[in-house]
Amino acid sequence: MAPVQNHESTEVFRLHDSKLTSPLLLTEHNEISAAMAPISQKLSEMVNDNISRGNLESASIYLRKMNEASSVSINGNEEYNPGSMMKIPIMMTCLKLSIADPLLMNKKIQFVSHNINLSTEAGAQDILVPGKSYTVKELIEYMIIDSDNESMGLLFTLLGQDKIDKIFTDLNIHIPERTADAFNMNVKSFSRFLSVLYNATYLDVKNSEWALTMLSKVKYNKGITRTLPKQITVAHKYGVEFNGNTKFLSESAIVYNNSDPYMIVVMTKGTDYNKQSEFISQLSDVVFNKMNN
Repeated sequence: MAPVQNHESTEVFRLHDSKLTSPLLLTEHNEISAAMAPISQKLSEMVNDNISRGNLESASIYLRKMNEASSVSINGNEEYNPGSMMKIPIMMTCLKLSIADPLLMNKKIQFVSHNINLSTEAGAQDILVPGKSYTVKELIEYMIIDSDNESMGLLFTLLGQDKIDKIFTDLNIHIPERTADAFNMNVKSFSRFLSVLYNATYLDVKNSEWALTMLSKVKYNKGITRTLPKQITVAHKYGVEFNGNTKFLSESAIVYNNSDPYMIVVMTKGTDYNKQSEFISQLSDVVFNKMNN
């Protein structure tokens, strides 16, 4: 799939798998509206301030109102290792294949033993029991809600690299290199996964709704959701990774702010996860307050 350029501020993305149809996936607007200019300036100031104080090495932000042609991109071309946020395209690949194969979600896979070389997400505990079998649906739930890496490993083995890569091709996202120091993406490219889920344009409505429901149950709450009002639904996923002394902490979310939902994708690079998560939390509060004002 390739974008079709309508005019310099808007890109239109379509699927080209069929002979006579070309389904619309999403549009991206590259201009900052007058209404979004103040928040763009505030976010830039926050990034620069945290870098100057040593809390971050760098940070990128993509903010978009879901029902309007309004978006903000701060350092949008800089790339980061998104870590476990990549579990979203794995989930979407399973759901895409299940449309043609309704039995897939109930397919059982045996978990043989714990992989000592596979990292456990911070704060997570071993979930899978050696010798027990789990359905694909159960593995997706553990992978997303608990960010369980062993569930992800079983699903990755089931799907294979080529099937997972197809969603990147379909959304016109560069397929990341599979080495730890080159597995990088930018915030705007990653936002496409959430955009097509919200619009139900890549999966059908049923599967898109289920995917976002899983993301709304994610247990991690140190970033975007830390101090947001509890009654606000947030579909989100975080990711951590490191390369030597450099630590990556990222989070992507759709915040269902009453009738004015918005998406925020933030990726950070630094040396202290606590300072990075604090930055993401403060950023989320600023965005929420400004969206409501």
